[in-house]
Amino acid sequence: LLTKVVCMFPFLEADFTIGRVRRLSWTSRFYSAIGAAASLLSCLPTWATSRIFKALAKDNLGDHAVNTCCKLLSGPTLRQYFFLTSRYVLHRPFNWDLLTNLGDKVVLYCCPEDTWMPETLFKFIASTYPGVQLQWDKDQIHAFIVSMPRCEAAAQLVAREAKRALSGTEDAPAAKRRRRSPGSSLQTASSRNDLVGLNGKKPGRALLADTSAERCTPHKRAYRLRSSKATTLQD
Repeated sequence: LLTKVVCMFPFLEADFTIGRVRRLSWTSRFYSAIGAAASLLSCLPTWATSRIFKALAKDNLGDHAVNTCCKLLSGPTLRQYFFLTSRYVLHRPFNWDLLTNLGDKVVLYCCPEDTWMPETLFKFIASTYPGVQLQWDKDQIHAFIVSMPRCEAAAQLVAREAKRALSGTEDAPAAKRRRRSPGSSLQTASSRNDLVGLNGKKPGRALLADTSAERCTPHKRAYRLRSSKATTLQD
């Protein structure tokens, strides 16, 4: 029996109007060269690679995250990562029926400046799948695992959701009241054409419905970007 699904800053589908996604898609094509470069870097002493990772992350990595990165720094690992990214990860469609079927059994936690769960997608889900519970955590980041304090905060959120679900104290009206949008005064958009970012600007045609016959039903309106004419969002 499925009681609750708690998604912490999930990655559902890639949004190619975001510059970082496009750059990763372009870079991942050179997975063999990246693997070769990683093999060379792995020959360096641990203290040297640790400094490299800390410099690239601007000292935002905890010691545990730096140690993990050093252990994963190898040619085969990086080659496989970018190979899968180029062929599958960025291009696989999300099964949007899951949100329809799960309804209020799923809660999605989102945060600002998340490349993989941008604010436009947050609002799209809010307007298209009203049964899904959404939470906006302005103090978190997508890669919360790089910081132990952030990991502890995320664990507390999961524990809280589990406690509510298992105790049976969460009814449908309460779940609906817990829907939170980015910003205290920012209202959920009523349609994908009304989406407005935190900077007050519309994100352009970031949400395009898939017009293929098998996906054009109302409950399957996908967060897809199949038009090369889509307006580019500001990174």
